[in-house]
Amino acid sequence: MKYNMLPLVSCIIPTKNRRFLLSKTLDYLYNTKYPNLEIIIIDDNSTDDTQQFCKNLSNIKYIHLEESSNSVSIPRNIGISHSTGKYIAHVDDDVFCLPNKFDVLVNCLENDNKLSLAYGNRVNCNCSVINDEIIIINMEDIKSSGWNPKLTWGVDGGQYIYRADVYEHIPLVFSRRGCDWEVAKSITSFNSNIGYVNELVCMYLWHENNRSNFEQTKRDIIYPQKFEKYFKFKLDLPKYV
Repeated sequence: MKYNMLPLVSCIIPTKNRRFLLSKTLDYLYNTKYPNLEIIIIDDNSTDDTQQFCKNLSNIKYIHLEESSNSVSIPRNIGISHSTGKYIAHVDDDVFCLPNKFDVLVNCLENDNKLSLAYGNRVNCNCSVINDEIIIINMEDIKSSGWNPKLTWGVDGGQYIYRADVYEHIPLVFSRRGCDWEVAKSITSFNSNIGYVNELVCMYLWHENNRSNFEQTKRDIIYPQKFEKYFKFKLDLPKYV
C-alpha cells in the first residue's frame, strides 16, 4: 500500500480511573509504524485526573460519560458511533500495541476483500506498577495456530481489527467485561471470513490494578437509554445479552 493511501483505522479506547496506564497505551499507539489512526477515548466517569489529561491531548476524540456505565460494551458502542475509519480496532487501556500491529492486520484485510476481521498473536506481560511506572517482570509469547469461535476462548480486543461496515449489521452488545471473543463471534455471524497472521501484534498487561478483576464490572447489561445522548446517531440495538 502507498503511504498516502493507507486506510484510516479508528482505535476505540474505553477507560476508567487508569490515567497512568492510558498514557502508556497512547505512547505505544503513537509509536506504531502506521500513520493513519483515529484515536477515540471514552471515559467511563473517571474520578482521577483522566479528564484533565485527555483535554490536554491533541488529535484525539474524547467523550466523558457523566454517569458510569459499569460496562465496556456501552463505551465501545459509543466510541464506534463517532468513528470514521474504514477499520475499527479495540484498544483497552491496558493493551500495548506493538509497532507492526496495524501494518500487518490492515494489509491482511486489504489483500482480501472477503475478510471481515483479521487478528494476530499477542504477548502476555506479567508486570507490577510502581509509582505509576510499569515494570515488566517477564513476557511469554502466545503462538496460537488458529482460532475457533465455537470454543469458550478466543481473541481479545488488542489482537484484531475489523471492517467498520460490520458494525452497521452487528452492534457489539455483549454481557460481561472482558469477553472480546463474544465480540469476535458477533462479527463472524455477519461474515464468517476471518484472517489470521502469525505475528505478535500487542502486549496485554496482567497486573493487580486490572479492573476486570472486580465483580461490579462483570454484571449483565442491556443497552440503557440514559446513555443514548452520547451516541453520534441513534442506534436500534437488539435486546439481547
